[in-house]
Amino acid sequence: MEAIKRLGHEIELQCESHGAPIKITACEVVNDGERFIFTGIPKRGTQIDKIFKRAEDINVYLQLALFQPFFDDKILKFVISTQSAGDYNFFNILKSPEFQNNRMNVCIPLGRDMRRNVKCFDYASPSSPHTLIGSGSGGGKSELTRCAITGLIYKYSVCRLNLVIIDTGGNSLDVFHASKHLSHPIAKDIKTTIYLLRKIVVEMERRIALPRQELKNEPVLALFWDEFNTTIKKADNKEDRMALKNLIEDILRRSRKTKIHCCLISSECKNDGIGISKSSLTSRIGLRTSDRYESRAVIECSGCELLPGKGAMLFKSSDQLTPLYVQGSRIFDPDIERIIAHRNYENQDTGKKFIIDEFGSSVPSGSPSSNELTSPTDEKTIISGNQKELADIILWVLQFNTISASRIKEKFRLGNRVDEIMDNLFEMKIISEKFANQPRKILIKTIEDIHESVMEMLSVNGYTEDDVATAIAGRKDQ
Repeated sequence: MEAIKRLGHEIELQCESHGAPIKITACEVVNDGERFIFTGIPKRGTQIDKIFKRAEDINVYLQLALFQPFFDDKILKFVISTQSAGDYNFFNILKSPEFQNNRMNVCIPLGRDMRRNVKCFDYASPSSPHTLIGSGSGGGKSELTRCAITGLIYKYSVCRLNLVIIDTGGNSLDVFHASKHLSHPIAKDIKTTIYLLRKIVVEMERRIALPRQELKNEPVLALFWDEFNTTIKKADNKEDRMALKNLIEDILRRSRKTKIHCCLISSECKNDGIGISKSSLTSRIGLRTSDRYESRAVIECSGCELLPGKGAMLFKSSDQLTPLYVQGSRIFDPDIERIIAHRNYENQDTGKKFIIDEFGSSVPSGSPSSNELTSPTDEKTIISGNQKELADIILWVLQFNTISASRIKEKFRLGNRVDEIMDNLFEMKIISEKFANQPRKILIKTIEDIHESVMEMLSVNGYTEDDVATAIAGRKDQ
């Protein structure tokens, strides 16, 4: 007991030395002394933000494994451990009873609170059907999103939950490309995004018309859209911008009772940066922001600007009115891939799965049929996926004498899909066969070397023979 009192006194002295005097009034012992939670009352005139800004310095001085101030129901508290900073292994969270036995509609694990309890939230709560995740740059939103999607794949079968993922600004979510839970390949461009949102609206309309009992048998459709507001802002024209904005607002407004739920993620969090109405985004998760204004844009109150980063977050919803401090976890690509492989291997019933026809897979009238778009040497189809994306890649590749998979991956942000693209280019006789880790040779020397079906595909997607000839004429080493 005396040791705890001395520790509390040391906290008081350190806070006062940094210009933020407080009074320690109580101490809660957690897990038989694994950690202690002190309650602090700021003295008159104390600027509480100084305590948060100096927390790391105080931790170093006290030589603790963990020293973190936080608010618990608006009361200032300090969590302290002399043993370890805590186990935030995501696999332990997935295996925890709090997650495994949770009876929420759609349970997403957030992490652990300061008492080491696993905290989850209901992604499909009737009172909070849609979610906003916001942070400043480097705040940890991508890691939280990866953990959330992994948790859904781990807990729910394909017949219970399907995923639509939009990630036009990066490749942090590309690791999910092989999951059977996906209704459509991950959207990487604006045209595909508009296509997916329109398909979701059609599905929403269908579900609205269903009797309640039939709707119960439909799988939950979970939409994750990373950097949604940046995608809208960077659309090439006003028509696309308005289409994106109107479609997502329509889904947010009318999908509440259709088992379609959205999670929008942003690192541009000021009120004028969100870009859409937030009234339907009633679950809010804020990671570290640059200032209190960004914090208010995300969780409608300050506090996120005081977070230490490293996955720490504040969670609010219609059922959690006071921000809850939670420490998030990390998960790495190989671990995600193992979970996806395991779930894909299981004999999952996909009969009820919501499937969206792949964008670009239908061929416009007057263009060659899918059966005609075949390799010159065999009869199997070689053009798959997003034809516009593939056409862009082909024209870019023709500018070089050699090309590597890593160069294409970096240029077009393909993630793990680059292997499929390289296979397509090889089957189309555009690049040479793979040899060790050497760059592939470009086999096309003149426009006459391009197979007729490939040339027709390029034409369908807006490229002329002059464009192709110009690309070949300006050829250079990669």
